[in-house]
Amino acid sequence: MPTEEQLQEIHRLAVLGDVAAIAQEVGPWLTGHWLATSRFREVRELSLQTLALGPHARTLVHLARAKRIRKRNKFRCCFILLDHSLQG
Repeated sequence: MPTEEQLQEIHRLAVLGDVAAIAQEVGPWLTGHWLATSRFREVRELSLQTLALGPHARTLVHLARAKRIRKRNKFRCCFILLDHSLQG
């Protein structure tokens, strides 16, 4: 099995070469792993690169999950800051 860095390079070259099939195969593997490790910005970036080559269902699902989680976390952060400001 290739390392994460090797898969990123494969994806990068597939995007540069406009080879959608390879990018769509490798991209969701990386983004699935990144979702599990809270790397949401990387998920967004790589998903957008993959989707620029054409529609892909798993890529769209991973992108939507990353956006939803980031939005929820941003919302929680606002409440935490508000709570701290009211206490202090």
